[in-house]
Amino acid sequence: MTDTPQESTPDEFLSNTVVYLQHLAQKDGGPLPESPDSEFIDILCDLGKLTLNGTGKTLLLKRGKEFLTMPPTLQRLSLFQTYWDLLDWNYLFDEDNPQITHLQDNRLNVLVLLYELQGAIEISEFCTFLGHKLGVDDPIAFQQIIIDTCLDPMVLFGIAEYAEDPNNMLEKRIGLTEMGRQSTQLICDQSGVSLE
Repeated sequence: MTDTPQESTPDEFLSNTVVYLQHLAQKDGGPLPESPDSEFIDILCDLGKLTLNGTGKTLLLKRGKEFLTMPPTLQRLSLFQTYWDLLDWNYLFDEDNPQITHLQDNRLNVLVLLYELQGAIEISEFCTFLGHKLGVDDPIAFQQIIIDTCLDPMVLFGIAEYAEDPNNMLEKRIGLTEMGRQSTQLICDQSGVSLE
């Protein structure tokens, strides 16, 4: 269904991205390193102007070299903001879906709702609440779209984390990490949205 990496941890994903960019910096002409996230990393680096594609060869840009010198927290935030602000989430699916477009148009609600929780919430409860807030007719069907386009990527970038639900072994909980809380404040400030 989606092209986002499902099995990578935030540390593995960041490491794979750094290895990819370091390989481009070496200019040795060897094949690019393969990872489960290669296609997704390539897309994010191109969108974030870290690399330049389409010339028959992928080139590392000045911004990509600067990315390699950043601390890991800023690297993660940079990749997340590229995903959050620049990627059309319909790309992750086989065909365009108006529900995905609606969710992306209202993506700030996801961050604000998670921020306001001050903790973790069951995924199904969060998805149902968000679906109602966005006026979705069938929040249950909308749940997988929320997970695939918002929650899984937020976990991949270290913005949120999943936790087991001690009261329901069949359910997971989702909550912002400390970096996610700081990122939400920054994104909301940039968007002119108050978190009070």
